[in-house]
Amino acid sequence: MSNVRRLLILGIAAGLAFSVVGNTAAGFNLGKVLNKVGVSTTESSEEPLYEGEPADGTRENGMVYNAEVHGWYDEKTGALLSRNDAEARRMPAPPGPTTAKCDLIYGIVKAGREDLEVRLENNLLILKTRGSLWDGGTGEKGEISIILPEECKKGVVYKPKADHYFTFDKPNRDGPVTLVRHEGYVIGFDTER
Repeated sequence: MSNVRRLLILGIAAGLAFSVVGNTAAGFNLGKVLNKVGVSTTESSEEPLYEGEPADGTRENGMVYNAEVHGWYDEKTGALLSRNDAEARRMPAPPGPTTAKCDLIYGIVKAGREDLEVRLENNLLILKTRGSLWDGGTGEKGEISIILPEECKKGVVYKPKADHYFTFDKPNRDGPVTLVRHEGYVIGFDTER
């Protein structure tokens, strides 16, 4: 290692050491001024830092709560989790993808609420709903892959120029999807309110 590099590293280390000592001394002097010398950070306060603080030792989603540090630890690794990571683990799981298989490879999926009505007129699928429609598709094996909010209950799978299409029902977020095959040549879709 060259002398210049050694001096540079030594200078950085010395600067960091003086910075830490200076901050500690400043804190000590401030404590003397305020007549609060010897403030401890290892004791836990009795009042929670935020409302709804769990009891010490509470286990939830692979985490254990420690009231002394007002934080969550990962059960497996023992690592202290940031507040954001802990809150993300405590949130309910987002809706997963709706999965089912059909024989329409690279098809189009349209989904809506319970009021969605699907009919075929002049080779067009007419989708009647009061709400919004969510879009998705099918993969190379015909599997439906679309993330739907919980309020989505019905949908249709079609492929332009195919001689059939499918409607589906999704009774609940994690429940099975029931596909029903319908005969009819489809070239596209239109909406109706």
